[in-house]
Amino acid sequence: MENLLGIVGTNDTFQRTASYLHLIAINNNNLTDKNKQKVKLPLTKKETAKLLSMSQETLSRQLKRLHEMAVIKMKNSTITIVDEGQLERIAGK
Repeated sequence: MENLLGIVGTNDTFQRTASYLHLIAINNNNLTDKNKQKVKLPLTKKETAKLLSMSQETLSRQLKRLHEMAVIKMKNSTITIVDEGQLERIAGK
């Protein structure tokens, strides 16, 4: 099973962000249906950014990038994974 240390060891902030979302979804058993999966972020953006060793601004840019690529939709601290396959590819799975 993928762990958080493996995510943080990745140099690419875009890949770290995708890997983190994928890990949360798996741990919440939200990736069982191929339809849209909702993931509630367990931490604030500031805390998540610190956990992933990036600035809050960088995390926001990476989430926006995933949104613009139609991989996720965002509403407050809830993220809907629209394209699980693409998220997995970006995360390197």
